[in-house]
Formats: sequence, structure tokens, C-alpha cells
Amino acid sequence: MSDTPDAARMERARALSQQNHCNFCHQSNYAGQENVPRLAGQREDYLLKALRGYKDNSRRGYDAQMSEVVYAMKDEDFVDLAYFLARLK
Repeated sequence: MSDTPDAARMERARALSQQNHCNFCHQSNYAGQENVPRLAGQREDYLLKALRGYKDNSRRGYDAQMSEVVYAMKDEDFVDLAYFLARLK
């Protein structure tokens, strides 16, 4: 099994993250700041659960903007984003 990330999948997720402005609030390196969490290098399963939680409104206590951001996104988008963010250093 290769440790090299799937380039097409990484690029698809990078485009999604830019389209949805993830790189704005979470910074261009996805390191976050102040009350905006770091996304880069987090566990893939954690990121996926968090994204799904924003979508189904089960994740509470966070900025309501996240619900707006993920509203129109599909689950496949979440899977790709989690894959991408988990592999960023």
C-alpha cells in the first residue's frame, strides 16, 4: 500500500476547499487561528464525522457559518475533504 496520496483526489478536494472558502476561515495552511480549529493533519475519521455533524445539525456549539457552508455539499465532498485535510502537513 502506497503512502503517496491520490493526486486527483487531493486536487478535487483542494478545489472544493477553495470553492467553499475553507482556506479563508481556517487559513491557507488550514492551521486555524483563535477559535477556528486546525484542520491540517487531523484524523480523517474525525474530520468526516465533524463535517457530517455540521450537515445534519448534530454538531452543536460551533459557528453557525459551518452549517451554511456544508448545506449544499454532498457526502462524497466530505469524504474527499477529510482525505485531503488529513494528509496536509
